[in-house]
Amino acid sequence: MKPQRYIYHDDELGIDAYRLKGILQDFPTHIHDFHVIGFIEKGAEKTVCRHRTYLTGSQSIVLFNAGEPHTCNSLDNTPLDYRAITLSRQIMLKYSKDIYPEGIPSAYFTAPVINDQELYQTLSQLFDLIKAGAGTRLQKQELLYQILEQVLEQKENKQKQQAVATDAIATITTYIAAHWTENLSIEELAGLVGCSKSYLSRQFTRKIGISPYRYLLSIRLEHAEKMLQQGCAPVETALQCGFSDQSHFITTFKRFTGFTPRYYTCMFSENGTVAK
Repeated sequence: MKPQRYIYHDDELGIDAYRLKGILQDFPTHIHDFHVIGFIEKGAEKTVCRHRTYLTGSQSIVLFNAGEPHTCNSLDNTPLDYRAITLSRQIMLKYSKDIYPEGIPSAYFTAPVINDQELYQTLSQLFDLIKAGAGTRLQKQELLYQILEQVLEQKENKQKQQAVATDAIATITTYIAAHWTENLSIEELAGLVGCSKSYLSRQFTRKIGISPYRYLLSIRLEHAEKMLQQGCAPVETALQCGFSDQSHFITTFKRFTGFTPRYYTCMFSENGTVAK
């Protein structure tokens, strides 16, 4: 199969996503002018970074700092399928300051290779959203902060965050309930209570049991159920409840309720039959 290379850009996050499929090429020592969070889908390679050699395979995660020399060679003549999220120096510094509000001079990965299945799944989820041009800004931000928080936790001197009080979480839930039709962002929510965005996401999930995005989605689905019960058309319901398109609404509604919006409406109609 001919090697394939794809690049996707996300304007809302300011980052790029790369995908390489069927790659057999060896890459001599080189550098990038951006930070790389890569993850291997299939195949294996030998990675040399900071004078150490790492053997990486499926679900391995590689972390290269901007300007850091590294070498990547395929192993056993096996094609490599590889995906990556890349961040410019400026964007990485911006996000790292969000995670560590006390301030760190620069973002830096201390471990070139890690193996973490949960992190791999989070990376895959964010990549798929960027590739499809899907997901809300809040959803993508949550995933990116989860990723960066985990890889930057490899730092030796992790900075302690200020705890988010219970009343601050209550402020967030109240705000979401009042603005559930809007395209909310994690910056907007964090600004309400004056804490870092990544820490807000983590503390909210810990205290409420679901992430801010999932909380917003739950509220939207509750309103959608009420509208459908009253006979509102699925297309109109999707529009008024803040879903990006009807396809997204149908998929999400069925995943959480077990019914398509059309079938759900039928359940509350007078004759109980699905109109053709």
